[in-house]
Amino acid sequence: MKKFTTMLLCMAVCGATLYAQEKSMFSVGGGVALEPFFGTTKYEGGGDSVKTSGFGGGLNVFFDAKYAEVNLGLLFATQKDKVGSGDSGPPTNSTNLTLGILGKYPFALSDQLSLFPFVGIDYLINLAASYDGNKIDDSKKRADAFNALSLVFGVGADYDLTSALYLRGEIGFGITFNTKAERDIDDEIDSNFKGKIPIKIAVGYRL
Repeated sequence: MKKFTTMLLCMAVCGATLYAQEKSMFSVGGGVALEPFFGTTKYEGGGDSVKTSGFGGGLNVFFDAKYAEVNLGLLFATQKDKVGSGDSGPPTNSTNLTLGILGKYPFALSDQLSLFPFVGIDYLINLAASYDGNKIDDSKKRADAFNALSLVFGVGADYDLTSALYLRGEIGFGITFNTKAERDIDDEIDSNFKGKIPIKIAVGYRL
């Protein structure tokens, strides 16, 4: 029994050591983020709906713990609003901080490639904004208009370049909840849907 127990312990230790050498559970990385977004707001009384479209791009860093990912990003975005069938209005430009946490389940397709479906949340915090080239100085007004929570889900992939270095790609779909400014006029809104397609390309390093 002692020999058997010793053998099992040796196998467990050797297996854990080999796994740790091959693929660490923890990693950090960074890359670029792209984010097209859109929305439609319909008001009570049957007036013209407002359609929003825009695009964001920036930088993103992440910390990965196999079944979870925490990320931090800087996103520069431009959006336009269109009322009814008219032309789009002047652009709104914004600089934003993004904070996110994802739960994920990775599984291997080969020795180098793994996929992971994910679901989580992210929160956008506005840092600066301008409308039609005019800077919006009121920080509370910007926070009420821009700061928002989103539910995100999608799929990602890791491709190993070495035992420590890998490429990561993610694509998802996000449902963005109403901002404070929108909640304040909830009785005037019949329906409001906002979506986005977050895309990330990054390089990761296993610690």
